[in-house]
Amino acid sequence: MARDATDRELDRELAADLNLDLVALARGGPGPYRVQAQLPVAWIAARLAHTDAEIQRPARVDLEVTVIGEGASVLVRGALHLEFTVPCARCLEPALVPAGSDLCVHYVRGAAHSARGDGDEDGDEVDATAPDERSFAGNHVDLRPMLEEQILVAYPIRALCGRGEDCLGLCMHCGANLNEQAPGERCAACGQPGARVPVVNAPGHAEGDDDEDAEQHAGSGNVSAAAPVVEGFAAEDSPWKQALRGLKGLGLDAASGSPQSPNGKPRKKPPN
Repeated sequence: MARDATDRELDRELAADLNLDLVALARGGPGPYRVQAQLPVAWIAARLAHTDAEIQRPARVDLEVTVIGEGASVLVRGALHLEFTVPCARCLEPALVPAGSDLCVHYVRGAAHSARGDGDEDGDEVDATAPDERSFAGNHVDLRPMLEEQILVAYPIRALCGRGEDCLGLCMHCGANLNEQAPGERCAACGQPGARVPVVNAPGHAEGDDDEDAEQHAGSGNVSAAAPVVEGFAAEDSPWKQALRGLKGLGLDAASGSPQSPNGKPRKKPPN
């Protein structure tokens, strides 16, 4: 409850800078108007509370606001400066996420909200370079919901630590950090071979890319970024093939996940 109360208080404080009063702006002249604000750490953390993101410093918002047609619409352009950390997808160490973004939003009085890139009613695609269009009513344009959305969109599906693709991750047997060990076929902590977890390609990554990447790294002398080799698998196997063979070695059908009999056919389930 205390955290919710703190978040509401921070939100009210931000409203002074980010809930634009068009009448008050007009008193300052024709514009465009400069809007700058700092987003507190606690406010950003509340937006990302359902994630494992850690916020170390406040974010900054630097915007230019142009009122068009005596308040019929408002064009907001500028940038959100934000960064946070999430656990590395391989070794769990903090991975920096530069989450800043350029902003270009067109607020139209009374218009239906339409996100940039959506199709129109006739099925035609909207120009992806066009500003994001949003609606507003009255004499106020609240920028906070738009900024909240930008923060949420910035959360990555996968992030790596500063080592990038050279990160070796954790031992698949004991969980020791392989980046802290001398290179070798066995984990220095538990002594087990094949300690590195096979790296599975992201969707859309072609199978042949692994061999090309391995050849390039071998030619440059950088072998740490080549596809990992698990004991018992051929060095030329791609990581996903190694993973599938590992499943077969456990007696699982890779396609169905069902147990296999010694002849390779799925075992029949016992009758209920």
